[in-house]
Amino acid sequence: MPARKSQKRAETDKRLKKALDELARGQFQSVHEAALVNNVPHSTLLLRMKGGKSTAESREPQQILTIPEESALAECITRLAIAGHPLKHAFIRELAEELRSSRIQNSAPAHPPAIGDSWVQRFIHRHPELETARSHAIEAARINNVTKEDLNRWFDEFEKTIKEKNIRIEDIYNMDETGFSIGVVQRSYVVVNKDTKTRYQAQPGRQEWTSVVECICADGSAILPFIILKGEKVMLSWIPPSALDLHWHFRASQKGWTSNALGFEWLTRVFDPATQPSDSTRTRLLICDGHDSHISARFVAYCIEKNICLFLLLPHSSHLLQPLDVGVFGPLKTAVSADLDRLLRVGVIWLEKVEWVESYIRARPKAFTEKNIHAGWRHSGLAPINRHKHVQV
Repeated sequence: MPARKSQKRAETDKRLKKALDELARGQFQSVHEAALVNNVPHSTLLLRMKGGKSTAESREPQQILTIPEESALAECITRLAIAGHPLKHAFIRELAEELRSSRIQNSAPAHPPAIGDSWVQRFIHRHPELETARSHAIEAARINNVTKEDLNRWFDEFEKTIKEKNIRIEDIYNMDETGFSIGVVQRSYVVVNKDTKTRYQAQPGRQEWTSVVECICADGSAILPFIILKGEKVMLSWIPPSALDLHWHFRASQKGWTSNALGFEWLTRVFDPATQPSDSTRTRLLICDGHDSHISARFVAYCIEKNICLFLLLPHSSHLLQPLDVGVFGPLKTAVSADLDRLLRVGVIWLEKVEWVESYIRARPKAFTEKNIHAGWRHSGLAPINRHKHVQV
């Protein structure tokens, strides 16, 4: 019963807000008419017009999250679901914990009571646009294909978000991680004697994995890379002096690729400081895939707190919608491979991390050109927006 009452109150508040907006636009000649059309009590509507609080506003001091936090959370849940990444109750509860702890860490007890299991259900009832639905199993062949309907729905939300939040072209970013096997170069065309037909290309062999988190802006620029090398901790011997001069970011992981902790560190220590707009009210839009390190509760909560609109790609759509994949990572792999090939031809049989980093420093400017970055955004259909690149209407 309490859940039904909560949902009913939320729906009434929504109709009251609609009536108030319509009265402000002059759509009705009287409060009585607005109340009748929107099916709300005349007296309540009058009270709200005189500055009275909504049910949610009057109960805000007792709520886990503030009204703006709840609204931002509901909006984020909707956007992620449209992108094919619906959240489970446990994740939403964890996300609410992150939002609350971020707000009260300096003004409340160090260990506030945990958010209960029933909070998520009450939160959903307070936001009638949300509902709990049973997920459907999808055949692998279908989930690997992005449908026209999925793309249209995604582009609808993308355009709507940019318009409603008035997001500028210089505030739209795309981040992604790409990996390299140190010591492996791409296959390439070579000249051989046609009688011997020898086509072998010397390589020092598969050694270890290195990842790089890159981020580009729709205005044609890029922020500094975040390089993850395999190991317990970063050693000074891995970093050439030229990288120190560039102020690049280096971290280590046991496997050589990113994690929830490293993804969060990139967001807070690399992306946020590098992209802060001069006007704090401006919204930044960050486009990335649905990898676990990008949609951890801490990552999402930080985005909400800092007015960063996190916009996830549809599953299995990176080759279509990810600007870095479409226009930059291909030339980057080619440039790195070509530079490493120069080392292999002089007899290097074992590449050290520092040599790979030096190679990446030389190769990166050849790929991260303004022309390539703009091409990635254009061919993905995101800047300028052009869904017809992928959807034939």
